[in-house]
Amino acid sequence: MIKILHLNNYISYTSGVTRYIYNIINNTREFFEHEIFCLGGDAIERFRNLNINVTVIKDKGSHTIINTYTTLLRYFNKNNFDIVHNHHRLFDTITSFIPNRNFKTITTVHSKVYGRKFLSYRADKLIPCSDAIKNHLMQYFEKPFNKIQQMKNFIDQSDIRVEIQKEKLIEKLGIKGNKLMFFIGRFSKEKGVDILIQAFKEIYNLNNKIALIMIGEGEEENFLRSISSENKLSVIILKPQINIYNYYNIADFVVLPSRVDPFPFIMLETGMMRKPFIGSNVDGIPELIKHKVNGVLFQSENVNELVSSIQMILEDKVFAQQIADNLYNDVVENYTAEKIIPEYINFYNSLV
Repeated sequence: MIKILHLNNYISYTSGVTRYIYNIINNTREFFEHEIFCLGGDAIERFRNLNINVTVIKDKGSHTIINTYTTLLRYFNKNNFDIVHNHHRLFDTITSFIPNRNFKTITTVHSKVYGRKFLSYRADKLIPCSDAIKNHLMQYFEKPFNKIQQMKNFIDQSDIRVEIQKEKLIEKLGIKGNKLMFFIGRFSKEKGVDILIQAFKEIYNLNNKIALIMIGEGEEENFLRSISSENKLSVIILKPQINIYNYYNIADFVVLPSRVDPFPFIMLETGMMRKPFIGSNVDGIPELIKHKVNGVLFQSENVNELVSSIQMILEDKVFAQQIADNLYNDVVENYTAEKIIPEYINFYNSLV
């Protein structure tokens, strides 16, 4: 059986990359033997529950690269793999310098980054998660077209389950309001959480019968809590959750105000849960979301446009349901494991 080692920095519940890795492994376990090598994270047990071997090395700050390289080198000397699938630029660079390699390397490019051109994306094959990333690889990093294997992100329908009754979860969270906005992801400037909280503040001043749930973690968490507290906003900030679909289920609509976002997994999850989606018009988001057809797009960093987009959803229930249904249909037709996993199976097999 072909052995595949997946390399990523952190395996976490709010990470779309983690869900991508999980979906590949869970849907191809009968064809390939998978392992994971990472720096840590809160979702490791989810893979171990699939009987997947997960090796964790501790992040040692400025010595992470050297420590990771030497640990991986010893690991490869003791274990044989046919394919190494990188999910982070750090590991793409490190594995390219492993001597006497007897495995093929793949890197799925999940983010839009700059700098270190010579040291970046040196794998045998690159999988960009969107057209925006494919163009970035070819234009900025000058990677040839024949090195790129484009395959869509996807969602596993069998993984979607709601375990808590809607009313019980709302009561448990102490939510007060007729409408609920939802955000999941890193609390970072890149994800535009500062834009989101400013827009919510304006909406809340107009209509305090609305609440915002934010699930994640990151460097902007203290800022979000401070703004919410100072302005007495109805904002609930939660740590990463094992089952995020419980929270999608209680949401009236989902907002993703990113400044940069190659192809966010949250779009697929929102679609499968038949919820209206509002997103910034950047990178891979408009590759799926068509304005006023299956979602609402607004200009990145434009708080006023985001406020107008939210009001559009709040004021027109028929429109909100229509775009939610259309997004569901688009995701089911084009972005499910049933559609995409056969491509991964064929691709892995073609490398060996």
